[in-house]
Amino acid sequence: MLPDNKTSKECVAYRRTKLIGFAMVLALVPELLLGQASYEAQVRGAVHDPSGGVIVGAKVTITDVDTGISSTATTDDHGFYIFNGVRPGTYTLHAEMSGFRPEEAKNVVLTVSQHTNIDFSLQVGNVQY
Repeated sequence: MLPDNKTSKECVAYRRTKLIGFAMVLALVPELLLGQASYEAQVRGAVHDPSGGVIVGAKVTITDVDTGISSTATTDDHGFYIFNGVRPGTYTLHAEMSGFRPEEAKNVVLTVSQHTNIDFSLQVGNVQY
């Protein structure tokens, strides 16, 4: 059924335009979905004291060995930290908290989509880097 003010050719053109638009959206859907795929790694862990108790508020820094770019996270109420969206590469992680000696994890190699857990156990002391 045609609207009163539209000719048959106008309706066909309108439908064709809608169909082309819909086809373009369908063509982009796979690329949009693939674009959401993550090749980035994740590093997470906990920071404890010598007795195994969690250390809240510890500073954990991850540094890319090749670029020197670093990012810092602070442990939560459960002593956990997390770094999301880390590019594959080789990293050094450094954990520190006032009243404790800092600890490092060197040559941590992260690959595509790898999720790794690195825990730290800080020893009591006042030596800071």
